[in-house]
Parts: sequence; structure tokens; C-alpha cells
Amino acid sequence: MQSCVSTSAESYDFAGGANAVDPEDGTVSVTVDSSAVVFGTAGSYDVIYSATDSDGNTTTITVAFTVSENCGGTGGGDDDFPTITTPGEACVLVSAESFDFLAGVTATDPEDGEFDSNDIIVDISAVDFGTIGSYTVTYSVTDSNAQNTTVSRTINISEDCDDDNGGGGGGGSSSSGSRGGRNRGEVLGAETGACLQFTQYYDTGDVNTEVSALQTFLNGYMDAGLTVNGVYDVATTQAIHDFQAMHWDDVIDPWTPPLTPNTTGRFYKTTRMTVNAIIDCPEMPVYLEDPMIMYAVTEVKNQKAFSLSQIETVAELLAEAQGTTFEK
Repeated sequence: MQSCVSTSAESYDFAGGANAVDPEDGTVSVTVDSSAVVFGTAGSYDVIYSATDSDGNTTTITVAFTVSENCGGTGGGDDDFPTITTPGEACVLVSAESFDFLAGVTATDPEDGEFDSNDIIVDISAVDFGTIGSYTVTYSVTDSNAQNTTVSRTINISEDCDDDNGGGGGGGSSSSGSRGGRNRGEVLGAETGACLQFTQYYDTGDVNTEVSALQTFLNGYMDAGLTVNGVYDVATTQAIHDFQAMHWDDVIDPWTPPLTPNTTGRFYKTTRMTVNAIIDCPEMPVYLEDPMIMYAVTEVKNQKAFSLSQIETVAELLAEAQGTTFEK
């Protein structure tokens, strides 16, 4: 498995989405050694991912990372990376609440052909629509050979966008949410404008108003009998253990060997994805223990009944926690 970035890139999130799970310790931190990579200089470099459990057992994998002027390859064979084309630098008015980051963006692969916009992962988490400045947006796509290409694009938030500086200015859509799935692309860090979903990860002891929405969900979905207090307490942790066991196929099975899966009680990637799918707001794919393989939950296996009114109740609490509004 490989990944490729353009020689024009100055950075890359090597640790993004990388994590490890141990049968005894649960989630274990991952150490990434990318010291061999020289941005701006074409070549293939080794990036090393390692995780160590409390018994001192270490698992290490090495991923080939390519810096190239043309991540699209030369045609034919497994060494051909996808190519991503963007319109270049763009300007968005500071008064705008959204922008179509996928407009004009295309991705192709010598073997797979043209990618659908839903296959392009866009990370706009660095963009602050309300603050003037220049921000970096990254686009990535992975082909059928698990080869990944990532490119960057500059987005300028300004009070005045003329036609020579990317034009546009962004859409004027509301940030309010309503039920319904996404129908365009996968944009990380963006308001979907279509539904409200859980956005954070939680472990025992965490306190957040979004946890109240999670406790409400667990009470309605599996009669957990939790006190809705916004505290990820022992009872909430146990309820998540039970939820993970109930939806083992979607939550636990994806964490494949050599990292043996088990319930953790932590509200983390696959657990959150499964809950978001149940409340009819599925999220984008994420990396699991293999930094080159992405996983998504769109339809939950053996899903229990969860009514529209119950979904709306959870959405209202999420809106309160996230400082937005929810329209039924």
C-alpha cells in the first residue's frame, strides 16, 4: 500500500486516522516516524507506524510514501497513482456560510477511470468562514490498489472577492440542519446542511453537552436507563460496551488482526459511525488501524427500531451542543 503527494505539498497528516486496538488495553496510541520523508523532493520514502501495549508488545507496519511531480503515474500497472485536478486558489466572502469545495474538482486513475465525487475526501477542517485569512484545503482519493493521492489548495476568506481571485464567494445556505443523507462528496469538518451527527470521540470521565445527546440515544435505542447529565460516566461506558456487542459486525469486526478486536466502552470511530448511521446521518469513511484502508458504516446490520421522533429528539440535543439550530 502506498500514498502519494505532489512535490508542491509542504506537509501531510501522517497520523490522521491511524490508531491501534489491543484486546486488553483497548485503544493504544500510535507512533508515526515520517522523518525519512523530504517534501518537495521526488522519491519514495518509508513511513513507520508502531503501537505498543502495556505488556511491551509492539506491532509495526511500514508504508511506502511517494513524493512526485505527477501522482497519476505513467499508465498501466500497480505503480500508477490517481490524479486529482482542482480549480486552484479560490476566494470566499467572509459573509458566506458555505462553499462548494468539490466544484470543478476531478479525480482520475489510469486503471479505475474517473472517480465519482463521493470518492473524493475533502478536509476543510482548517477553514474558518468567519475569519479573514488563507487556509489550506486537502483533497485525497484512493484507487482500487489502495494507492492514495493527496493534493492541497488555498482558500482565501476575504471581505472582497473579485473575479480574478477565484470568484465565487461561497453559497449562502443556512447552517441549520434537517434530517436526510448527504448527496455530494465527503467533506471533513464541514456543516452538512442536511443532518446533525455526533462529531466527537469520548471515553470514561469526559464531560460534554454532546454526551447528553448520546445518553438520550442509548436510552431510546436500547433502554439503557442512563441519567442524562452530559458525563461519560461508568454507566454510559457500560452502555457503550453493550451497544458495541449488539452491533459487533459494524463496530468490532472491522478492527482486523493482528490487532485482536474486543469491546472497549469508548465512543470512537466505528461506534460513532454506527450511531450516526442509526440516526440517519452517516458520516464519511475513516482510517482504521491500516493508514491506507478506509471504512464506513452506511447501513447498520440488525438495526433496532428508532423512530423519527426519537431521531429528532437526539438532533435537537446535538444542535444545542454544537451551537446550531435544528429544523424538523
